[in-house]
Amino acid sequence: MLTLAVLLAVLASLLTGGRLRNIQSCAARGFSLPVAALLLETASNGLCAADVLPRMPWYYVLLANVYLLCLFFVVLNRRYRSFSALFGAGALANFSVIAANDFYMPVGERILTLSGFSGIPAAQRIAYRIADSGTRLRFLGDILYIPGLGGFASVGDCLMAAGVFVLAFQLMRGNASPISERP
Repeated sequence: MLTLAVLLAVLASLLTGGRLRNIQSCAARGFSLPVAALLLETASNGLCAADVLPRMPWYYVLLANVYLLCLFFVVLNRRYRSFSALFGAGALANFSVIAANDFYMPVGERILTLSGFSGIPAAQRIAYRIADSGTRLRFLGDILYIPGLGGFASVGDCLMAAGVFVLAFQLMRGNASPISERP
């Protein structure tokens, strides 16, 4: 979902006069942090799903580090208030629901059905569980069906994607001055 947000921001920015080269001269920092977080999450999920490494306890540490990398990115770019508020709130929502449910993201059974799944796909069982009566913070889980993308998302995913979109769009348009966002 975050990749789609970046692609849409790039397209929207280009259509409204933005330029990719504007990103080189921006004051935003730490672009490698969310990339490292994505790679770490993908690698840890893949290693667990392939039974190369057991899920516990190292998985908790790796997943916590994924969100720490995201937090550091937000802190480094806190001058971009719209981005920081959206992305930070989304990451906090996702981490909260995952941590509250034994480090699994709860997914609504109805959402799985809408997405064309009869259950959680085997490759994703490492990170997801079907929500049930014992699920904590269910409203923060993957409860949103994303038609056309064949998947599901959480409120946190949507907030993070909105933050990424806003930052990428503003940076490419050249109007992401951190000073101009302050009251």
